[in-house]
Amino acid sequence: RECGSDWVSISVLEIIEKNESNSAIIRHLGDKETLKWIKFSSIAWIHDESGFYYCRYPAVNDSNPKFTADGTETNALFGHGIYYHALGTTQDEDRLIVRASEESATWLFGCNVSECGKWLVISVYESCAPKNQLWIVDLSKYFNRESDHIVKIIDEFHAQFGFIAYEEQENCFILSTNLNAPRKRVVRMHLNVHLDSTSNSDVNAVPLFRMNDIISERTSDVLSSAQIVNRDQLVTVFRRDVIDILQLFNLRNGELLHTFELPDLGSIDQIHANSLSQIFTFQFSNFTTAGISFLVDLSHSSSTPSVTQIAQINVPHINPSSYQTEQIFATSKDGTSVPMFIIRKRRNRITENTYTLNTTSHTLNTPADTLNTPADYLNTPA
Repeated sequence: RECGSDWVSISVLEIIEKNESNSAIIRHLGDKETLKWIKFSSIAWIHDESGFYYCRYPAVNDSNPKFTADGTETNALFGHGIYYHALGTTQDEDRLIVRASEESATWLFGCNVSECGKWLVISVYESCAPKNQLWIVDLSKYFNRESDHIVKIIDEFHAQFGFIAYEEQENCFILSTNLNAPRKRVVRMHLNVHLDSTSNSDVNAVPLFRMNDIISERTSDVLSSAQIVNRDQLVTVFRRDVIDILQLFNLRNGELLHTFELPDLGSIDQIHANSLSQIFTFQFSNFTTAGISFLVDLSHSSSTPSVTQIAQINVPHINPSSYQTEQIFATSKDGTSVPMFIIRKRRNRITENTYTLNTTSHTLNTPADTLNTPADYLNTPA
């Protein structure tokens, strides 16, 4: 990360294994494979791991001399785009896949590669609103081609579509969406045409898809994330009254298989899963716990998954077991029930004279559910 701003650089490192000790040497390749001008980007590796897609802005050059990227700039940014970087080459050799045009100069892009390696899935955003377009490129046919072969499945900003996976046998995409579902749902998007044998102009002239629910929208819980694991299962995170719930579903019929017991009220920060693997990991945190990592094993014949703690982040001078988190609900003037949390030392009683440190968040769609509370706050009488 550059100067504490949103600018980041990506460095390619060479890992050399030593056979005699099974240890590894990591060698930095220097500026040759350090990628710059990057903002709002993930990394999407192609199937054989010989390169990856990423997003960046145009570099400073003679046509763009006034632009700076030292973390102090306040000028607007234009021309976000997706590039392909082949390992062993310089950034100057990276291939542009698509870039925001003059008519859509402020658009932002995101990209994923399906696990089968067939599809590059492009998400296109025009603002911070939960809406995006969804485009795809068939990498099996057009890997070395330009943007003419992008098929725009969703070409309007009317809902959010998040890529989860592609099912080759069914010729469908697994997506999360808020289309007609403000709290989100998981759907199968079946393609109505065979994109391999249809020209781009023909494809965009017909209804491309039909959708059916795998996990329908709930009446109160909000879907935060969903990933495929163990071939035909979905591990999901739902948010209920600002508390995360971790659940496992059958991918085929949407049946709820298991609800995981978490250490306390809190949040699921990270899930690492692979559709072909029988294990996945997740990290839990809350107001008094910096992070606990767990490994989940789904290989047992029993319907109950095996959950093992594998790591914990310890904060000096703070013992999480000495504190208690309680959720309460306050009623606002308009009758809305607002969830709130009280964090205190277990040995302290709450009375009408108890002092309280109030902390709130006003960020749109971002509740203050994982506060980094300073140690002196935790140690004040409550």
